[in-house]
Amino acid sequence: MRQFVAARVWASVEGPRALFDRARVHLLKERILLPGISVLVRLVGEVRRAETERVYALLSGRLSDDMHQALEGLLAVPEGKRRSELERLRTAPAKASGRVLAEELKRVSEVAALGTGRVATDPVPAVKLGALARYGLAAKAPTLKSLDEPRKGGDAAGHGAAAGDFLSR
Repeated sequence: MRQFVAARVWASVEGPRALFDRARVHLLKERILLPGISVLVRLVGEVRRAETERVYALLSGRLSDDMHQALEGLLAVPEGKRRSELERLRTAPAKASGRVLAEELKRVSEVAALGTGRVATDPVPAVKLGALARYGLAAKAPTLKSLDEPRKGGDAAGHGAAAGDFLSR
């Protein structure tokens, strides 16, 4: 049962309710005696947590110390500014003009210079990378900064990727 749920978690972005329902259907289909609801809920939660941590560990372990520091720097608000560098980089222009286009090309080169596109993401499924990218695009820099180290993208070696989640797409 653990392997079935782990495979579903790894290959999809289903929530706990959907995973519980799929696990129940799988048990019925295979004619396996159903455990109690609380047992199955706990199993789904444990497996989901473990697989999510596995994704974070896999991706964060592939970042260099320099990239980690650059991404952490994006979360800081520079002196005299109102928003972080991350917010500046991911905010689209309000109008179109030749001058704005030139500024946007500079912004694109800044993002490319971070090098997050060169981080190997295999064997993480594209659906998981997409979910991380959506989260990174939606979350504010202070929220990303306050994440726990494994979630932020760090590991024992001090690597991190929270600010780069939005750049992975």
